[in-house]
Amino acid sequence: MIKIHFSDEFKRNARKLTRIERKAIIAALKRFRRNPRHPGLRVQKMRGRKNIWEARASSDLRILFHVDGNVIFLITCGHHAIEDR
Repeated sequence: MIKIHFSDEFKRNARKLTRIERKAIIAALKRFRRNPRHPGLRVQKMRGRKNIWEARASSDLRILFHVDGNVIFLITCGHHAIEDR
């Protein structure tokens, strides 16, 4: 089974989101845990970043993560602009 670890940055950014946005993030994480290749998540490796992946929680919300075996390290979450950091 996939294990998920939340970074402090992920937790901090999740608290800044609206309640509806947090629900979208939680729903995406549940979907991801059941099926990391779920087409609605549109998981893809980020260009120019070593072993950093992104998943979509909505058209504007993203989850950035790192994979190490069966452990997923959630780096951050937020609006589309987080990809530019």
